[in-house]
Amino acid sequence: MKQIANWIIIILLFFSIASTHKLKFVGAFVRHGDRVPNKNIPKDGTIWQCKLNSLEMYNNDNLPSPTPSRLFGKKFMQDRNTLPGNCSRGQLTEIGAKQLQSLGSKFRNKYIYDLNFLPQELDPDFIWLRSTDKPRTMRSAANFFLGLYPQKDNRKQDVFPIHTMDWNNENMHFNTKMCPKLAILKNQIKRSPKYITHMKSIEYFIYQIDKIYGFIDLDGYNFLTLYNNVKFRINHNKTLPSGLSDKMIEKLKIEGGWYANFVMGNKTLVKLTIGPFLQDLLNAFDSKISGENPHKFHLYTAHNSGIVPLLAAYGAFDSRPVDFASSVVFELFQEKKKYYVRLSYNDRKIKIPGCKKKKCLYTKFKKITQKMIPKNYEKECRI
Repeated sequence: MKQIANWIIIILLFFSIASTHKLKFVGAFVRHGDRVPNKNIPKDGTIWQCKLNSLEMYNNDNLPSPTPSRLFGKKFMQDRNTLPGNCSRGQLTEIGAKQLQSLGSKFRNKYIYDLNFLPQELDPDFIWLRSTDKPRTMRSAANFFLGLYPQKDNRKQDVFPIHTMDWNNENMHFNTKMCPKLAILKNQIKRSPKYITHMKSIEYFIYQIDKIYGFIDLDGYNFLTLYNNVKFRINHNKTLPSGLSDKMIEKLKIEGGWYANFVMGNKTLVKLTIGPFLQDLLNAFDSKISGENPHKFHLYTAHNSGIVPLLAAYGAFDSRPVDFASSVVFELFQEKKKYYVRLSYNDRKIKIPGCKKKKCLYTKFKKITQKMIPKNYEKECRI
């Protein structure tokens, strides 16, 4: 009986400790779903046919939301686009939409059913959506949301904003328009002895890829692009280029990851690429802690060029190309009067350098993050 009593005490103590760590806020930075290529590759005549399209309704903000009696759909003319077929460049596909719905459903199971953190019925005051102003990321945000909160009644009209900004001012990707210095720094890195030596060490592989694809001035960025192109093709049952072996595909993956880590993961580039977004993230945390922010969940849908520097900022990029629908999740916990942050990448918990545990004291996390935020962004970006 004494042993049973001791176990009961241990169990009660466990739940008492667990209950003191209260989840307060979640920020999820997600890559868009599978898509068609952004541009045609030399020697490539693949035809891309897209069925996934969206409908829009135009309305004056000063007027009440009307019933959707008249909707407008964009329809691409056959073979009048950059890509052969009826798809726009980089368009999200049905497979990509399903990937995001599945991810949203996964978050639903965790944060609604398992943790009872979000309400089972949609409360717009708790959710905030943010996306870059690209169709594939906007649609990815919408599909994630459909997975998180499936629409039960088709007759009910929900108008939910996806916050965005002009592409030239976007702070969730490698943006040379907003920060011209990035282009110069990138070229300096690609002229460095280490980069040049590495490219020389794979000259024969470059020759093999050039022979297959017909690229001119092939470099590390092309490897990342081509590996993504291989993934598009495999996922959509498209024919792979003749002569491209499994061994070469694996080499594309390795070289694309090396490029992403060496160039996009460079500390200075990381700071100028993702620093302004990290300030937005800290602002969201601070406003939540102060009680000003009613939101419990922020979704940010963006690109590979945002996730790599975001992970690199915390020493967490693993030199592997980022898969579609990948997610970097920040969780804010409260324990009595202290706050903690936990970071994860595709469900893998990440220990932030400088923190003793995987749950990092918020004051410490904030100091670490502030080191990656430019003090004078405009000045540091000036050429």
